[in-house]
Order: sequence, then C-alpha cells, then structure tokens
Amino acid sequence: MAGENYTSYTFLGAAGWAYGKGICAFYVFCSFTIACVLSYFILPPMWRMARQRGLLTNADYFAASYESTWLGVLTGLVGILALIPFVTLQLTGIQILLNIASYGVLNAKLAAGVAFFLMWALFS
Repeated sequence: MAGENYTSYTFLGAAGWAYGKGICAFYVFCSFTIACVLSYFILPPMWRMARQRGLLTNADYFAASYESTWLGVLTGLVGILALIPFVTLQLTGIQILLNIASYGVLNAKLAAGVAFFLMWALFS
C-alpha cells in the first residue's frame, strides 16, 4: 500500500493538482484512507487462503478461488499490462525529481536507466 501511495505521484501529481485545482486535492487523502480501511477487512482473509493453498500471485488467487485457469491467465495478463504505464510513470517521475534535486547536473535519462536496471535486478 505504501509503495502505491508514496511514489512520484505523491511528490509530483498530487502537489501539482493541489496547486492547480485547490480543494480537489483532498481526493488523495480520501482515496488512501478508503483503500486502507477496505484493505483492513479484505486482505487478511485473502492472505489466509493464499497461505493455506500456497498461492503467490493475484493470478494464482483468482484461478484457485473461482476454479478457473483462464481467469488466472486473464488476471496475470491484465496485471502485466497495468504494470507498463505504472513503471513508465515511475521512471518519468524519477527523471523529473532527480533533475530538480540535482539542479540539472545529473543526466535524467541515465538515472532512469539505472533505476530501471535496479528494479529489474531486485524483482527478477
């Protein structure tokens, strides 16, 4: 949950939205609060089932819950496709943040390349 909410969106998107739109930025606080409350009730039963059955991914969970292999495959594909814009957003955000933090001294594209390599190395 923290990784989703404390990202470049928080530093760039939410701040820019608050500056440009004003009070509408309270959406950020409300959506995070609602997500945490819902997760408090939904995630523990999901975790127990996943632990009992030895499930590791969302695709495994949905395939086992609904006894449907194709639903597991579909969930996996949607997860991969949804990850592409998220990684793009994160790499763009790190370019902007590093460019601002270094006053333009660091090469933003090189920094994004290093960040992508680190993500790949840590999560593969």
